[in-house]
Amino acid sequence: DIKSAIRWFNIIRNDMKLKVDVMTTNSVLKAHANARDNDGIIHWLKYIIDELKIPPNASTMNIVIHAFAKSKNMEGVLEWFHKFRDEMHIQPDRRTMSSVISAFANIGDV
Repeated sequence: DIKSAIRWFNIIRNDMKLKVDVMTTNSVLKAHANARDNDGIIHWLKYIIDELKIPPNASTMNIVIHAFAKSKNMEGVLEWFHKFRDEMHIQPDRRTMSSVISAFANIGDV
């Protein structure tokens, strides 16, 4: 759950004084995605990029795109697809494209 993921993230970062990386931050993003908390995903993504200065990767892109696709939020799918690809220069992979296609299929726009 989200609270546990954030608690463990803070323990690792603050109490254990270990360096967090994109894999660590993606775990918290995944907790938000599993809870279908798209607002939390956006908040956390901005935090890891702007505050922690941890660049996202293709896995980050896939977590975000898949979460928006799962909630049938096509505006979010397309917005974040373009932000990752065009602004952050992260190339979509097969999983990304599968999530985009599934999102369109789920709303009947194929």
